[in-house]
Amino acid sequence: MSLGEFPDALKTSTIIPIPKIANTSKAEEFRPINTLPTFEKLIERAVYEQLVEYFDKNKLLFTNQSGFRKNHSCESALQLTVTKFKREIDGGRYVVAVFLDLKRAFETIDRNILLTKLRCYGIGGNVIKWFESYLTDRKQKVKYNNVLSDEVSSEFGVPQGSVLGPLLFLIYLNDIVNYCDCDFVNLFADDTLVACYDTDLDKCIQKMNKALEILEKYFNTNKLKVNVSKTKAIIFTTKYKYNQINFANII
Repeated sequence: MSLGEFPDALKTSTIIPIPKIANTSKAEEFRPINTLPTFEKLIERAVYEQLVEYFDKNKLLFTNQSGFRKNHSCESALQLTVTKFKREIDGGRYVVAVFLDLKRAFETIDRNILLTKLRCYGIGGNVIKWFESYLTDRKQKVKYNNVLSDEVSSEFGVPQGSVLGPLLFLIYLNDIVNYCDCDFVNLFADDTLVACYDTDLDKCIQKMNKALEILEKYFNTNKLKVNVSKTKAIIFTTKYKYNQINFANII
């Protein structure tokens, strides 16, 4: 670690497919479980503790990110959202919210972009050199029915099942708030909630559409893909106002 190097022998992961449906033979019905060498996790734990301390001490992580963080949970993310929305609705405003789902987000991370972002947060010297070593030349193989495949290179994403992976993903997505031209952003790992408020529903929807256009550019730049089929838009308001909405005009 003091030399800024990560051992090549620990960079190979083994993927074990676990069936989600009994007696299936379809590849899409298996869940890939990524296993890593035990010594790799021990090294990662030491780096993780220092990296978390650095980001917490300098308050670098987005406040409304509740995934993979101490003293945060699904409950804290939900309570924050409910409280915020109730306050806006009580103030006579519509809330237009979009729940964005990213497709295989951990696996599509561009490692060069990740390293650039780490540098922007003040990480340099042998530390950034260590992360470069940690992320490059990674390999993986598949084990099925006690048979191992040949090794193949893994050029994208953070190592699945790793100690550092979730934290590195939070850092990768952390600057999304700078590109969200909306009134409220709430994150739980890769699940992203954006919302706009206004007393005029049409203006609120227009504001959201502009915000989504900006977010689309952000996702494209960062090699992240939105899972459209799992992305939902919801209008929150009072029952009386809801009955007055002409949804045909909105669509």
